[in-house]
Order: sequence, then C-alpha cells, then structure tokens
Amino acid sequence: MSGKGESKPKLKLIIRYLPYCLTEQEFLKSIASFMDTIDYYYYVVGKKTLQKERESLAYVHFTHPSHVLNFYHAFDGHAFVDQRGKEYKCSIEYAPYQKIPRKQTHSESKVTLEEDADYLKFVDQINKPPEFLPSAEVQYEEKKKKEEKEKAINPTKTTPILEELKSKAQNQLKPKPRSTAQKRINNTGRNTKKMQPIVRIADK
Repeated sequence: MSGKGESKPKLKLIIRYLPYCLTEQEFLKSIASFMDTIDYYYYVVGKKTLQKERESLAYVHFTHPSHVLNFYHAFDGHAFVDQRGKEYKCSIEYAPYQKIPRKQTHSESKVTLEEDADYLKFVDQINKPPEFLPSAEVQYEEKKKKEEKEKAINPTKTTPILEELKSKAQNQLKPKPRSTAQKRINNTGRNTKKMQPIVRIADK
C-alpha cells in the first residue's frame, strides 16, 4: 500500500503526430502486441483541409507502469508512411489528464465518450486559453479605483479634537502681524533721509 505522500503512477499516454489518414483499425493493428497490457484507449482521427493538416492522435492506458516503459521504448518514434510516401514519426508522452472514463453501468451503456463528464472536463482544460496576469499599469489603475471607491463609501471621519489640532496647525502657518512699535521704527527709517552738509561760498 502506497504512503499518503506518494503520487499515483502515471499509466496514461498520448501518442501524437500519427498520419491524418491512419484509420483506427490500422492503428490497433500496429499496437496489437501490446493490447493485452492496455485496459483503455481512445483514437482521434485526423483531418486534412486546403489550409492545414491535422494529425491523428491516440490515448492509451496501461495496467502497470512497467508496461508503460516497454511501450515507450518500443513505439516512440515509430514511423508511419502514407500512400504518397510521406513519413510520420509519432511522439509519445504522458497524457496531461491521467483519469479514464469510469466503467459504464447497464443504464449508462448508451452514453458515448463525448458525453462523459470526465472527458468533457478534460477537453475543457486543454482548450482553455492561457491566463495572463494584468500589466502593472492595469493593476495600478484597479487599485486606484478601489481606493477611491472606499473613500466615497467611508469618508474621513473628524472629531472636535482633530478640528482643534487642524486649526492650530493652520494658524502656525500664517505670518504673524507686526507690532505697532516695529511699524514706527520701519516707517521712521523709511522716511528719514540723510542730510547733506551745506557749503557756503564766501563772496570775493
């Protein structure tokens, strides 16, 4: 029995880059020697259009980790050649979604794989576009809007003590009026002119 911290072994593989024209029967024939170690498979046939070519792919689930390694070493890079002589080398890797559809009961025997809840969840995961974090500018604008909204909901509260402190602080910033004596000194100094000496010239 595996420990609580141990992860389950990966038993499901995905085989990519199979020829688009490879039928399911031809694929099963190519892996016939491994079928006794496989308890589940799903084949997706490819398609070719005027614009692009979509290769076929397959999912296979093995009963034991040793079978996974044996299949990988024997089949990875296996070459398929189509009718026109084009060569396709398949690539094998672990399937991103390791679960397989549960066994169907008699009442569920008419449910297809495309209707299975686990399979639909898997398709949704692989088709989901990547999520990117917003840029620093967007994050800043969102934070600014949030702060303004909070200020509007909860305006700054004031108390008599705060008002008194605020008033004192404003008074300290105002210029102090000059005293009357200081004004007289300034006015006297401003109006007093320096007397020039009078020079008298004697008559000759």
